[in-house]
Amino acid sequence: MNVVYPGLWDELKRTGKINESEMTIELPNGALILFAGLDDSTRQERILGDEYSTIFVNEVSQFRDFDIIQKLITRLSLELPMESGKPLTPKLFLDCNPPKSRKHWTYRAFKQGVQPISGEPHPRAHEWAEIHMNPEDNAENIASTYLDDLQNLSVHDRKRFLEGEWGLDTENAMFLEQWWSGERRLKRVDKDDWQRFKRIVVSVDPAGSSKLGSDETGIIVVGQDDTNDCFVLEDCSGRYQPHEWGGRAIKAYWDWNATEIIVEADYGGEMVKNTITAIDKAVNVVPIKTKGKRKDVRAGPVATQYEQGHVWHCGSFEKLEGQLEEFKIDWNRNRDGSPDRLDALVWAITVLIVNETPGRGGSQGRVTGLWG
Repeated sequence: MNVVYPGLWDELKRTGKINESEMTIELPNGALILFAGLDDSTRQERILGDEYSTIFVNEVSQFRDFDIIQKLITRLSLELPMESGKPLTPKLFLDCNPPKSRKHWTYRAFKQGVQPISGEPHPRAHEWAEIHMNPEDNAENIASTYLDDLQNLSVHDRKRFLEGEWGLDTENAMFLEQWWSGERRLKRVDKDDWQRFKRIVVSVDPAGSSKLGSDETGIIVVGQDDTNDCFVLEDCSGRYQPHEWGGRAIKAYWDWNATEIIVEADYGGEMVKNTITAIDKAVNVVPIKTKGKRKDVRAGPVATQYEQGHVWHCGSFEKLEGQLEEFKIDWNRNRDGSPDRLDALVWAITVLIVNETPGRGGSQGRVTGLWG
């Protein structure tokens, strides 16, 4: 700050305009700068409770979802007058090292020119602009050894940290975007059109906790038509308490006139079933045995169905599709986390591909047709 505004920092400290406990700085013209984090709900609520003229977010590649950024945009409501008499246009500034995956919302927003959640073109595309700055552009202010270290990184890391490029999603990828994008993406289906499908299932993959940062509960609705193709109809996933995800799954069940709610029998299946039936005993909950197969092994046959054109997405499902693209052949839970939405999707499509339709009595199915 002393380089840009000589003496200002010392003046602010002398006049008590720097409040370390509140993490604010008040400038001589009355403008207030607030420093805050977004890593928990309490801090988020503090930010979302005020209105701003300018917001700067550092390292947005750490934000997997666009949701919090979308909420921040709603806080950009102050149009303050400048000395020229013209209003200061509210703006949001973001910075990041491009993420490894082009499925990250930053790539969609700034490179593809679409709204990150819906996938539709930006209504005001000219307002979404990027500045591409690499370490070499600032070489005179960076240690030469640092640039040398960047040059010695792997090809993928060098592209990201030195050249500022988003990673390619095809390396070791089990699912490819072209399998559900373009002509493979259909219009969203209205719930009143459930009769188009001979069978609809709601698949649930519950999380162990609803705390911030924990896995989400995957709740995916998938239909099957007379050709046996599968259609992803709705993603109801989220971070819920048990009674909340139970209620959300039941609502989807009745909204879509589903035949069953699918749950995994091997790990907590009885608890999941009891949670749902405690809310509504009329729903048909079907536990499915998996024989202890790893997630990547279970997902393999489903990826094959995608590749062969038997799975369609009815609308855009940003978070689900992000998990699909990020899921690699060398998946590791400790390193990559649990893909909750993908898990629920795999259960649904696996059950639908196996032509065993459980009765309304809630019998237990066994998935054998794909794995032997």
